[in-house]
Amino acid sequence: MNYFWKTVWLLLAVTSCAKPKTVAEPAQPKPSKDEILENAIGEVFHQLTLEPAGIYENERLSNYVSSVGKRIARCAPKSRAWQFSIIDDANVAGHALPGAHIRLTRGLLAYLSSEAELAAVLAHEIAHVGHGHTMEHWNPQLPPLGSGERAQQAFERDRDEERQADALGTEYLACAGYAPIAMAHALAALERALPSQEAHDPSDPHPAHPTRMARLALQADGRSGDWNRERYLKRIDRIPFGERAGARLDQARYVSPGELSFALPTRYDVELKNSLLTTKKGEPSLVIMRLSGKFWRAAIENVLASETHTVQSIAGARALVGTMSGGENAANIALVDGSRHSFVIAVSGGTAESREVLDYVLESARPAQSSEPPVRRIAIRSASTNTSFSRFMKASCPSTSLELGRALNGLRPNQRVAAGTVLKCVDP
Repeated sequence: MNYFWKTVWLLLAVTSCAKPKTVAEPAQPKPSKDEILENAIGEVFHQLTLEPAGIYENERLSNYVSSVGKRIARCAPKSRAWQFSIIDDANVAGHALPGAHIRLTRGLLAYLSSEAELAAVLAHEIAHVGHGHTMEHWNPQLPPLGSGERAQQAFERDRDEERQADALGTEYLACAGYAPIAMAHALAALERALPSQEAHDPSDPHPAHPTRMARLALQADGRSGDWNRERYLKRIDRIPFGERAGARLDQARYVSPGELSFALPTRYDVELKNSLLTTKKGEPSLVIMRLSGKFWRAAIENVLASETHTVQSIAGARALVGTMSGGENAANIALVDGSRHSFVIAVSGGTAESREVLDYVLESARPAQSSEPPVRRIAIRSASTNTSFSRFMKASCPSTSLELGRALNGLRPNQRVAAGTVLKCVDP
């Protein structure tokens, strides 16, 4: 059994012991053996690729996205135990995982402008599941743990699959009572969200946006349906926009991925992203990461509990410290439970040098000194008079550039805005 599948079965064991509480759903048909395997693979892959971004913790918005997803899913030909997640990531993306698990990023929600457009993205991803595309591209040799680029390969589709998802998703929209043309509007929003040079890469498996939108307009054929624009905008009001502050390295070489700070040996050149620190230069390799959920914490604790370990007090926090055996995968690891977050510190190799690095980082731990900088947020504003879009932006959204306002709202500078129209800005 290769390393990936050992990880799969370990994490399945963890999740079977500690399932989160969920609202009761209608009874689902008994799944087949293939569906059980697909669900297991999807759940494990979801957890493996969740860090360091993590789930966006906004219960009201999460429940809203799930309700829209389930409205669409009722039009799918097969009943499944659908799951819908919002990832706390500024990138603009939506993914369908094996096992009927749909993920959207926080960044994507900022560029959509109606419930119908949200439903279109969900319908497209649900259609991928309905066509079996999620398992066609599943490759058990991909090591998603800590490997974002390789993990992304599992989401790749070809152009025929994208066309199928567009066409079937459009019919799901009509079936659920949404305007079918919203699929084209959602694609237009995605195009605005990307830099112009990335709007269509010839190597991109997605068909060119103008081609897709023209085809979808023909398929929509003027059929009407719900848009629910203001309801959607109220739901995304005040969500964070762009990259969060994340970990920072100060002049004393302390990094603060959360309420605790850790010092780094001078020989390391590091890369910081969100709450994750990895080393670009320096041996042995060092990783410091704040954990956003209970899954990884439970998995790491289970691993350490099965090895020789000690329990220490680190800056007033409890730390489980030990060595994970496994030949090339051996590492010295600490699981630190702060007052608000848990952190994992891992140094490659089970050697004395590796343990010295880990001890250095742990002994340096202290409460974080600096406060996080303010977070930019989506702000929903209403036009008080009839005006042009450029004038509205200048008067109501002075901290938002006209270019960003156009990307968020899909309006031209001289386009008329009626009094009472609700639009998106970004507050500093």
